[in-house]
Amino acid sequence: QKKMLYLSQVRGCEFHFAKALNTKRDELGLRSSCKQNGDVARWIERVRHLPFVPGDFREAFSRDLLAARPQASPLEQYSKYFDSFWLSNTDVKGIWGQFENDGPRTTNMVEDWHSGLHSRLG
Repeated sequence: QKKMLYLSQVRGCEFHFAKALNTKRDELGLRSSCKQNGDVARWIERVRHLPFVPGDFREAFSRDLLAARPQASPLEQYSKYFDSFWLSNTDVKGIWGQFENDGPRTTNMVEDWHSGLHSRLG
């Protein structure tokens, strides 16, 4: 079976990546901070869009963004989570990027179709 799949590439799902980040945001109680502080909301949104940074720049750009977080103590925990799980964890480090992905960015094809339709209709 390995011989048949040697050209395949494991890729993360953008939907589940965003869901994991949103879950951590909520666990840390940052949802209310996002509503009250536009800087916090924008920073978290930028973190959610890191998969779309070109692969050669993704890690350095990610670390720069994490270092430039607004000065709110729960964001330090969020930043540490992102660094330890998404940047430093060798099991997932190379699979969450979507920049080079020409195919679906989610494992759920129906979700991907509806997302595309929604973005076209506004």
